[in-house]
Amino acid sequence: MSERGITHPNIVCSETAHPAFDKGGHYMGIEVRKAPLTRDFMADVSGMKKLIDSNTICLVASAPEYPFGNFDNVE
Repeated sequence: MSERGITHPNIVCSETAHPAFDKGGHYMGIEVRKAPLTRDFMADVSGMKKLIDSNTICLVASAPEYPFGNFDNVE
């Protein structure tokens, strides 16, 4: 990541992303940013977009998502 100028990497996901992303972020020193859910328990894509910056290394979409089994709308 240093060759791309990323000094403080982050992952952007919804609140329902699998807990493994939190665990991996913790062990690897990567900030995990969580976007809220919509009223129907789906990922808020516009909320995720607001959390993206030049240090974002990963966007997480789930199909199905954890824990409700919905498919995130990320067409």
